This record gives sequence, structure tokens and C-alpha cells, in this order.
Amino acid sequence: MRRWMILFLLPLLAFIGPAEFSAHVDLQPGQQYTLGGGQTEPFSVRVENKGGWEVQLYLRTEVGNEQSAGRVKPGGSAKTKVGPQTVFIIRNQADNPASLEVSSKDMP
Repeated sequence: MRRWMILFLLPLLAFIGPAEFSAHVDLQPGQQYTLGGGQTEPFSVRVENKGGWEVQLYLRTEVGNEQSAGRVKPGGSAKTKVGPQTVFIIRNQADNPASLEVSSKDMP
């Protein structure tokens, strides 16, 4: 009986806890993509640049302070820790579209 209970409950436990997120993002010149902002727990985000143009990463706190979190060159990737109440921003300041894969395994 105990074994059956474990087998029944185990799949349900997979839905509890941090969420996984993955998206393909195409950013036109001058556009930005945001993630987070209102979460009570920190999370990490990974950006893979699949295109031919560099993109810029930023963090914006709830009071509006913005700081650079780096750049991702073509073919490169970066992982950034995003704090509580903080927005993660990817900006395409190039004159050409950017192609990105964005993911997180621990979004609250």
C-alpha cells in the first residue's frame, strides 16, 4: 500500500517548487525583452545568443535603479542571478534582429 501511495504522489510533487521556463526570443533592433519583477525569491536566467549580433543584459530593481549585467556575443551564453523584486532585461541595440534562447530552471 505504501509503495502505491508513493507512486501516486511522486508525479504530484513534480509540480511543487520552482518552475522551468524556456523560450525562443527574436528581438528586433531597439527592442527589449523582460523577465521577472515582483517575485519574492531570486532566480537565475540563461541567455544563449543564436544570432549574429551582440545583446546587452540589465537588472532593474523595484525602485528603478538599473545596472549592466553584461553582454552576450554571437554564439555565446551568459547566466545571471536575478534578485527578488528585480526585472531582468535583454536589449538589442544593434541595427539587426537578434535571435536568443532564454531559460530558467528555478523561477519562483
